Amino acid sequence: DFKFTHYNPKRDQVETKSPDVLNPKQLKRFLSLDIERLTPTYKDRKTVELYYDFCVFMLHSFFAPCDVIKLKYSDIKKGEIKVKRKKTHQAVNVPISDKMEQIISKYKGHSTDGYIFPIMNDNKAKEYITQDYLFKKFREKLNIWLKCVGKELGLDYNLYAYVFRHTAITVALDGGLPIAYVAMAAGTSIEMIQEHYYNGDSIVNQQKLQMAFMKAAM
Repeated sequence: DFKFTHYNPKRDQVETKSPDVLNPKQLKRFLSLDIERLTPTYKDRKTVELYYDFCVFMLHSFFAPCDVIKLKYSDIKKGEIKVKRKKTHQAVNVPISDKMEQIISKYKGHSTDGYIFPIMNDNKAKEYITQDYLFKKFREKLNIWLKCVGKELGLDYNLYAYVFRHTAITVALDGGLPIAYVAMAAGTSIEMIQEHYYNGDSIVNQQKLQMAFMKAAM
C-alpha cells in the first residue's frame, strides 16, 4: 500500500529549533549598554535612544513590536496596561514595571494622537496606501539597527525586535513563574509556551535537574 506521496523522511524527526533569545550574560550586557557610545555610526542619538527604549519596553511587557507601537496612554489603567494583542486578539493585563514607567514618562508630550511612543501619527498614516506603513517602516529601521547591536554583543545570529519578547518569556519561565501566568501576560496559549518555550534556558534546567538528583541521593 506504500505510495511515494506518503514518504516523509522528516515525519519522525525531533524539532530542535527554539526561539532566538538573549542568554543571561547577553541580556545583562544589553541592559547595561552605554547609549552614548552604542552604534557610533548612527549620528542621530535621539533615534538610537528611542530604539533602545523601545526594545527595553518590549522586554518588560512581553509585547511584540506591533503591540508596543500601538500603545496609548488610554490603555493604562491602575498601574497596568490593558489591551488586546494585535496578533492573537487576546486580552492581556501587564503590570507596569519601574523601567516601563520611566520610559512612559520620558516620551509623554512628544507623541501625537495619544500614543506612548512618538512613532505613529494618524494623519500621516493616511498618506500611505500600504496598511501599517509607519509601523512597518519603523520596524525595518529598528531591525537594521539591531543587527549592528547584535554584532557589538557578539551574537551568532542577526538580532531582531522579536527576540526581546522571546527573551522575556524565557526569563519569566526560568524565574519560576507559573506557565499559566506567563501565557496570560504574553497573550498566548499555554500550549504554545509548552511547545516553544517550556524548557526556557536548557542549561539552567539541566543544572537544576542535576541538583535535584544530588539532593535525592543524600
